[in-house]
Amino acid sequence: MLQISADILALSTEAALILKNGRIAFANSAACSILGDDCTGKTTRSVLGESVAGTQANAFICNLPIGGKHYIVRVNTLDGVRAVFLSSYERSTALINDALVYSLRNCLMSLGITTEMVRTRAEDADDRDLLRGLATITHDCYRINRMLSNVTVIRGINDGTLFCTMQQLDLSKLLNSLVNTVNLLIDSPQVSISVPDGLQIPADAALIETLVLNLISNCLVHAAGCTRINLRVIDGRDCVILSVDDDGCGISAEDMSCVFDRYRHSFVMGELGRGAGLGLTAVLGIARLHNGTLMLESREGIGTTVRVSLSRSPGSTVELCSHPAEPDSGMHEILTGLADCLPDDRFSEKYLG
Repeated sequence: MLQISADILALSTEAALILKNGRIAFANSAACSILGDDCTGKTTRSVLGESVAGTQANAFICNLPIGGKHYIVRVNTLDGVRAVFLSSYERSTALINDALVYSLRNCLMSLGITTEMVRTRAEDADDRDLLRGLATITHDCYRINRMLSNVTVIRGINDGTLFCTMQQLDLSKLLNSLVNTVNLLIDSPQVSISVPDGLQIPADAALIETLVLNLISNCLVHAAGCTRINLRVIDGRDCVILSVDDDGCGISAEDMSCVFDRYRHSFVMGELGRGAGLGLTAVLGIARLHNGTLMLESREGIGTTVRVSLSRSPGSTVELCSHPAEPDSGMHEILTGLADCLPDDRFSEKYLG
């Protein structure tokens, strides 16, 4: 089996490795060009690090910095033999241009103003049908705003136009406040949280909020049959591990390889309106900005776990787009973050006021 796998992977232009008993048993030429010609025989831990070597899941995907470059690492296991594939993390400068972003935001602003004017008249007339229609329009505006927010984060990180000043953040306070508000908005499953009291890290608070909302939204939208969502934080020496897991339908092996692809989306009629496929891409970018990594494990019928490491030494950055040290976790920001998974009635005056 090992020899057959090696013969097949030797023909691949994608960097590929075979791991056996904690060591690299085979590396094709593309992998050797990244890891060095002498990588065969070395321990997995010494070449690929603890995050890959220490993960027991049969299949997972993560990002990994190697030689100053970032790679997406995909791992699959069969009969105790692990196949590892490395692909470069593509930086896109053509994701969407600024003119289009500004035009869409101007349209959203005009729609918002007009909607509020009509909402006031509908409330005065006690027109319940019109108010329900306005909630649907408002919901769609929030969906567009969520997509634009993720696009802005991804572009800004990739092309170097989004910088942030890492400030000491009370992560415990932020996450508890965020989850409490999320649980007021969603019906089920509720999000449980476990985070050490008084945990502080250097981080951009607004980006961490965006990261967490994307992970929760991903569970609510894609984890069919999910009955629980757990958010757990582990305080490590060099980093903090933020983990979000669910017991939903899981991700198929064929879809695992493209979970970080921008705009990857099912166009089945029943699944339209469930997002543009940018959430995990934004999460990966935010993790990298904090000198961290992202690892996703999933098994069909069992569930999915996403672990994000946030470094205690993220490095210095220049402040270009300023954010408050601690966002107020206002309803509007959370409505944007959860726009793809909330019902229309959450976008009524009760929640928008």
